[in-house]
Formats: sequence, structure tokens, C-alpha cells
Amino acid sequence: MKHGVLENIWLKNIKNKANKTKIEICLNNEMELYNRFSILDGEDVIKNENIKINNEIVDYIIMETEKIPKKNAVVINIKILNKTNDKIKIIEKLLKENINEKTMKIINQIKILNRNAWILLCIGLLLIGITQIFNISEKRYSINEFIIVMSWVFMWKAVEIFFFERIKLVKEKLKLLKIYYSEII
Repeated sequence: MKHGVLENIWLKNIKNKANKTKIEICLNNEMELYNRFSILDGEDVIKNENIKINNEIVDYIIMETEKIPKKNAVVINIKILNKTNDKIKIIEKLLKENINEKTMKIINQIKILNRNAWILLCIGLLLIGITQIFNISEKRYSINEFIIVMSWVFMWKAVEIFFFERIKLVKEKLKLLKIYYSEII
């Protein structure tokens, strides 16, 4: 998974931390762990390549991760009967696939927001440039003021997108990365 410079620094910091917070998931039946439409009752989990993890469990892990301090690493403890190393590896693989999918959606949303912010900023600068290059005469003062106000609206919307809306998505992405790099026992 490709990350930015700040995310790489954050991930190294998280991986080296001694503070770990445990999230426990207790299941009565192993089948509760999987999406019920991706596996049959009694089917061998190890041989099934189309299996998906239950979204309720992923949502629960995300919700619990929000409560964990940002500086702590995450340890996910899954309590089921007949837990083996093979099952843990499969659970880890399925969880990482699901989190990777969610992270890629957020990355695409961030790219769209960045593009929109740059487009709005360019439109705003273009409008200000038009008023400066083509000195609109004194008779059309109201048109000049209208164009200047519109340019500032475009530029402030770009600032809002870049510094407020994008930051929410970056925080969500970091939370998902914390889960992606968590230890599963």
C-alpha cells in the first residue's frame, strides 16, 4: 500500500510503540466471523477463496479504534473455539483486504477533493486576473466588484475543501491504517 511521507513517519512511530490497546471480539460460532453470503455452513474456510469478513465486525473494530489514543498501537484479540494459526492468518488476510478496500476509496475521495480545490483556486485566480488585466471602466464598477467577490468565493471554497473536508478523510485513513497494521491474536 502506497503512503505519503507523513503517513510513513506516523506508521513507523505506531509500530515501535510499546503502548498497545487490545480490542476483543468474542464469537460463539466461527461462522459469525464471515459474510454469510460468501461461505456455506461447514465449508472449509482455508480452501474458499471467495470468502469475505463480516462487515459488522469490521465496523465494530473501526468504532473501537476511535476510542483508542492516537499514539497507541492496536492488538485485535479474536476469541473463538478451535482457534488455529491458519484461521488467524485467514482472518488477518480478510481483515486487511477489507480495510485496504476502504482505504483505497478514501484515497480516491482525497484525490477528487484535491483536484476540486485546485480547480476552484485556479478559477478564483483567473477571475481576479481578469479584473486586473482588463481594467473595467468606472461605469461598470458593479461588474468589477461582482467578479472580485466571485473570485474570493471560489478561493475560499478551495481553502475550505483543502483544509477542512480533506483533513476529515485523512484522519479516517489514518484510523484505517492503524487497523491495517494491527496485530491479530
